[in-house]
Amino acid sequence: MIRFGGRVSNVAYGAKLSRVKVSSGLVSLDRAAAVDRFRRSRARTRALFALLDDAAFDEQPPGWPAQDVIQRDVVGRFGLAADGAIEEAILHADLDSANAAHPHLAEALRSVLEREEMHQETLACLWHELPYALKRKPEHYVTAPPRLKEPRTRARETVRIPAGEVTLGTAEHEGFSWDNERPAHTVAVAAFDIDTCKVTNAEYLAFMDATGASAPHLWRPSGGHAEGESALGRWSWRGMFETVPLPPDWPVYVTWSEADAYAHWCGRRLPSEAEFHRAAFGMPGGGERRYPWGDTLHGRAPGNFDFGRWDPTPVEARPDAVSAFGVQELVGNGWEWTSTILGPFDGFVPMPSCPEYSAGLCDGVHYVLKGASPVTARSLVRRGFRGGERPGAASLYTAFRTVASQSDLKVRI
Repeated sequence: MIRFGGRVSNVAYGAKLSRVKVSSGLVSLDRAAAVDRFRRSRARTRALFALLDDAAFDEQPPGWPAQDVIQRDVVGRFGLAADGAIEEAILHADLDSANAAHPHLAEALRSVLEREEMHQETLACLWHELPYALKRKPEHYVTAPPRLKEPRTRARETVRIPAGEVTLGTAEHEGFSWDNERPAHTVAVAAFDIDTCKVTNAEYLAFMDATGASAPHLWRPSGGHAEGESALGRWSWRGMFETVPLPPDWPVYVTWSEADAYAHWCGRRLPSEAEFHRAAFGMPGGGERRYPWGDTLHGRAPGNFDFGRWDPTPVEARPDAVSAFGVQELVGNGWEWTSTILGPFDGFVPMPSCPEYSAGLCDGVHYVLKGASPVTARSLVRRGFRGGERPGAASLYTAFRTVASQSDLKVRI
């Protein structure tokens, strides 16, 4: 699953922390908006648990000693009481830095709200791995909706991104951000070309057939290969609620190591974090957008994120999510791997309310993930947000695309 931060310590981060002074700024807070966000988030968490069959709550790992089953009604009453106490604190607690016992309570509250939304994605990853018998498929949910026509065979299409400057990170005036997003700063990016779409299952299958590479984590053998059947017919895809024939035009979900191997096989590479930003948020005439599609995010999500679906969609299904350079769905339908090791920016200051947040990420072995998956909350699709994961981790919702620049262009296969 995607790592968003944690309490794991490491030498590199500890050395960085010891050299800086924790700032004392206070994040402004709209109490009514905070309560509304809290209620919506708690409702989504409850909806996630409602997807589980009652039997799932009594499951215990094989080999573990027998445990007394916790009474769910007792836990439920405690949860409701805690929710009420938190709402009361959001509305009436002293969060002013001049009077509060802790000068960073407002920032802490914002971090708590965002962490629950992160954990919802973690829960969805865990639910995806559960046996189908322990889950309840929503009544109207369709894993692989029928198409009006058969998906076309796609040749790789790329677009040239001219050299320019990009903003990495999140500026203070943009609202809440985690410490590894700060400070916002500008970097120059050389010209490169990038795939207009994420790499698909069909494209990855060609790589497997050519190299003997193993199948991705969510692929399953279909149980036979009939004469005349396409190569795709050998595989199925393990969705959230059922296994379906492998959709050729869905993005392939792979580890960083698998994505990197595919890119090298193509004579290309994974984009850097800065190149991703240039393709996603840059504009041909100069300047940057807040999102690939524009500067606002209202109403229906313009992309496959915010729990609109539990599974991917075809890579060209959301033209409303295209960037100014014509690159498809850089936010949504799967987090995207980059070649950048996740580390603190120059001028990094640990956030006062949660100074250990980045310790589990900025350890020299996590790669930056950008974008969003089908089960990423919309609050996390801000331009500067940075996820991370280890190269061999079998993350469920991590996709990729490839790039090439004049300095590293090789013969394409």
